[in-house]
Amino acid sequence: MGLKLLLEQNGVGVEISREKYESGDWANLIEEAWVKGQTVKEKRRSLGAAGIDQRMKEMDQFAGTLVNQLRDEPESPTTPSSGGKYFGTSPL
Repeated sequence: MGLKLLLEQNGVGVEISREKYESGDWANLIEEAWVKGQTVKEKRRSLGAAGIDQRMKEMDQFAGTLVNQLRDEPESPTTPSSGGKYFGTSPL
């Protein structure tokens, strides 16, 4: 599972072109992701204590997926990426 899919399932995210990322033109996208994430975070907070067990399971799954992705990544990228970067927030 890629970062984009993970954020779509567990949070929110916004995509940025490689050119904007490399030029440092991404601050507004970080804010956009933060604003979009507020609704998701409020929903999760409203669960309160009743949602703790579910959130713990979700965090374990999220962490496991991330660790597996990192293990599967090549140690040093040798080919340039043609895609954009992906920024987002997860309500973890």
